[in-house]
Amino acid sequence: MNHATKISRTDKTTQDYGTDYALSQSGRVFQLDEKTKRSGRTVKGQEKTCTANNAPDAFLNSRFYTRLLESTVVADCNKDKMEKDFYKSLSIISEKFGISPIATDDIPYPSNISVSLADLKKQLKKITNDWREIRLIHDNGSTYFAKENRFDTDMTLFYIPVIPLYTILQKKETENVGLLLLSVYAYLYQILKIPYYRNEGCYLNSLYEILEEWAENDGAEKRTLRQLKEAKEIGDLIKGLLSNPEHLKCFGKRVRTFKPKSAFDRSSLLLAERFYAIYRKYRKTSIDRNYHPMIYREEIEDGRAVMLDDYVSFCASVKGELFNELFQTANDELQEYSSIDEPVIFVPFHSTEETAESFDFERDVFGRLNDLIILWQESQF
Repeated sequence: MNHATKISRTDKTTQDYGTDYALSQSGRVFQLDEKTKRSGRTVKGQEKTCTANNAPDAFLNSRFYTRLLESTVVADCNKDKMEKDFYKSLSIISEKFGISPIATDDIPYPSNISVSLADLKKQLKKITNDWREIRLIHDNGSTYFAKENRFDTDMTLFYIPVIPLYTILQKKETENVGLLLLSVYAYLYQILKIPYYRNEGCYLNSLYEILEEWAENDGAEKRTLRQLKEAKEIGDLIKGLLSNPEHLKCFGKRVRTFKPKSAFDRSSLLLAERFYAIYRKYRKTSIDRNYHPMIYREEIEDGRAVMLDDYVSFCASVKGELFNELFQTANDELQEYSSIDEPVIFVPFHSTEETAESFDFERDVFGRLNDLIILWQESQF
């Protein structure tokens, strides 16, 4: 997959944009930095912190409690069953990795589990690079160790433009393809629940506010102020269309009856067909179905991580000076964080079969989002 922009660095914040750092060649989805060090944000209203505690390792409930907290998590559990499940699963994982668990017979519950976790973590760090991906899960009354499998989003910013959709809807010769893509967008907004930049709390909403404040304080050119105004007005108008359930109801009909007349039409129809296939297969599934925020799974440096709505969102446009500045601002902030939240599946170590869950949905969705952004980047709109 080709990308218009990559941020490279030798350490944490070193950048090399080049002269035309954004959308300068054959436009593509935008990458952040390397895969081991990921990123985050510092704009107002967006800072996230993790729970303060001193427990030695992640101890997750079905809703992912951060650590083994004696007064909260353990209090709601059946002591005998938890101990039995824990030591059974500890035996399985110890045998798998060839380690000897520490003796905890003389340590009272729940400290015995806490000590065992600390020792297990220490031993795993010496023998496997996957130790960070091993979790202790407490779900539906059962406790077990599992491997955390993550879907790699390839450090990519999936920013989906709405102004070009507005543009083709306004022209008689492109109105039909505009309605087809409007159904695609309605699916992205209503079912996948992709964040929208005109909604309060959305990361890009904060960035656009910052850019507008900078433009007003710095006496920016009228063109820049006009672009910011259009981003707000057109964004609100398109948001109203995307919220209309009728455009989702017409999705299948528009796909079946659309007659392409141009290369852009044919590409749009193929993309719409693929999104419609995803919609039919995963009728009510949102993009965050396997999203479990990292701040609830492990202790991370400075308690921050790149969140889902940092790198997946609707935006105004993916061309022009305003987007260039938006993209650079996002990268300047996101590269400061050391971790990124991505879709996760937990595979129990005691499982004898492949997990029924897979990343097929994520693979389809993120792949088609990439195609959608490329469609607009390579179009005349």
